[in-house]
Amino acid sequence: MVKVGVIGLGFMGLTHLQVYLKHPKAKVVAVADQIKERLKGDLSGVQGNIMGPGRKFDFSKVKTYENAEDLLNHPEVDLVSVCLPTPAHAPIVKQALARGKHVLCEKPMAVTEAEVDAMVAAARASKGKLMVAQCIRFWPDYRKAREIVKSGSLGRVLAARFERKSGLPAWGGWLRDESKSGGAIVDLSIHDIDFAHHLLGIPESVRATGAVDLKKGFDHYQGTLRYGGAAVSLEGSWIFQGEYPFSMSFDILGEEGLLSFHSALNRPLTVYWANGRTERPGLTAGDGYFGEIDYFLSCIESGKAPELSPPEESAVSVKLALLLKESRRLGGEEMPVPEGWRKFSFSINRAP
Repeated sequence: MVKVGVIGLGFMGLTHLQVYLKHPKAKVVAVADQIKERLKGDLSGVQGNIMGPGRKFDFSKVKTYENAEDLLNHPEVDLVSVCLPTPAHAPIVKQALARGKHVLCEKPMAVTEAEVDAMVAAARASKGKLMVAQCIRFWPDYRKAREIVKSGSLGRVLAARFERKSGLPAWGGWLRDESKSGGAIVDLSIHDIDFAHHLLGIPESVRATGAVDLKKGFDHYQGTLRYGGAAVSLEGSWIFQGEYPFSMSFDILGEEGLLSFHSALNRPLTVYWANGRTERPGLTAGDGYFGEIDYFLSCIESGKAPELSPPEESAVSVKLALLLKESRRLGGEEMPVPEGWRKFSFSINRAP
């Protein structure tokens, strides 16, 4: 049984908490948040973009802390879920690792190259394991798509498209500050950037165009990751606070068929084979949040490194997002990916 402490009881903290409470390998022993009502178990006011309303919990048998550092000193905590605003990720993750704790850190890992490199270094020096919660690597439709590509049945990937859009988040005013959140490219589109990295490896170059004015309430970009003759198209947006619906989708074109998924159209992963046959592959149960936590708990239990989502790759994904932002700032300039980043890659194009 892995004893868990959850730091930050906002949208993602609530999401992690609900998984741990129903998982047979986990026991929540501590939580931390600066809002006292939440420490009483009242998370009914917590909101997010793909979940229903919050709820109330019984924390009578859970140790509660207003200060995250106090939770890190709890002697029973084996695993810490860091679900704080992004600017707080690096310092808390490094402190937890220094104490030998295992850490599941919410995405994005951080918003600067220096921070992500420092987090990777801290993980390598710790007896604890670090994994970044890149839930799309574990989302059933995306995970199955990668399995199909890696099996070779789709043939060589010729092109791909990933999109992710939502209304500007109403929670966490800090998200409107690009220096803290990284904006839509780093906070939202990191999912698709990271999955492209997971699927095809590190690209040779990137470019992006778009428009951003977070004071008015929008942040949009269209980007390209270049892999030799193949290109991955990316589009991500925060479009004004209000009723704009959340959606995520992809198309992956191979020599032998097309993989397609669209959440807003309620279209699960579908394969359109070149011979005219259409297939809807069987998917694993649950969502990416359960999948990532279930996987990391298994890694802790077995003593194995989290090879499906290693911190080295999460660090490179943040760097790719920052490079896309720089290209957009420069009006769409093609930006070569530094060769030195490849040393941080755990295992490019590994088998499923």
